[in-house]
Amino acid sequence: MSAPGAAPRIATDVGAFADYIEQRAGKALLVRSEDLTRNPETALARITSHLGLPFDAGMLAALRRLPSSHRSVPVSDAFFASFRSHPDLSAALQRLERIHAAIPAG
Repeated sequence: MSAPGAAPRIATDVGAFADYIEQRAGKALLVRSEDLTRNPETALARITSHLGLPFDAGMLAALRRLPSSHRSVPVSDAFFASFRSHPDLSAALQRLERIHAAIPAG
């Protein structure tokens, strides 16, 4: 599916996610993909702490077993730019960015 064709559906999904986060104000934990990639143990410890669960380094074993192709999906800058510039998706992403800006990164 092309970026312009997929953008309205993705905008709907991003909007629903934004609704979900807003309904749980003060209970949300912002987890950036960069944090998960750079230091997965620290990120997972933050997540489990937020959930009130004990952290066990063994939780990372499943992540380590994943082939690198499953850990990230390369997307070209041009493809991403076409999504961001689509009117439906642009507004939804801006809303989500405002919500994320209000959540402490910890």
